[in-house]
Amino acid sequence: MPNIACKSISCDCNWKRAFVSLGSNIEPRLRHLQSAVQMLLQVDGVRLISASSVYETEPVEVAEPQMAYLNAVVEVATRLTPMELFAAMQSIELRLGRMPNSKGKKLPRTVDLDLLIYDETEMDTEALKLPHPRMSERAFVLIPLCEISPKLKLPNGINVCERAMELSRRQRVVQRFKPDQWLKLVNESG
Repeated sequence: MPNIACKSISCDCNWKRAFVSLGSNIEPRLRHLQSAVQMLLQVDGVRLISASSVYETEPVEVAEPQMAYLNAVVEVATRLTPMELFAAMQSIELRLGRMPNSKGKKLPRTVDLDLLIYDETEMDTEALKLPHPRMSERAFVLIPLCEISPKLKLPNGINVCERAMELSRRQRVVQRFKPDQWLKLVNESG
């Protein structure tokens, strides 16, 4: 994936392209997503390139019944390193009420932010794996990702939209808000 952030933003070429997934299944779900985007864009060195629609999905791999999730994906340009961006995302989760040490546990959450892709970076640390190792198994990630970057290839070489279509046959994902509907509220309050 070429570094298109430089082409879409007037800047030096220290900007990198990254995709971040957002999810919430604790009310007010949409407001939590909006707040997370607003806070992400307040981080110095992060700019919004595009945002998907918001989709509603059933919780995946949970032990007990939970409310449905609202999910979206945003594409950002950033001057932060992958670890700096990841740390900023974790800080946003905590500030929005995510319980510390709940990452990886299948508990309801005010907000869940995952760094899916950071430019062409491959990383495998205990804290962060890039590209996100389970994104190609999740329709709630790939459908919004396909919406904003339909030519994107997954790490296995498969087109993101082809894989999203396969998964949509098994995982129910329903569009709830178009980008201009939910981001309008972010722009008005920010």
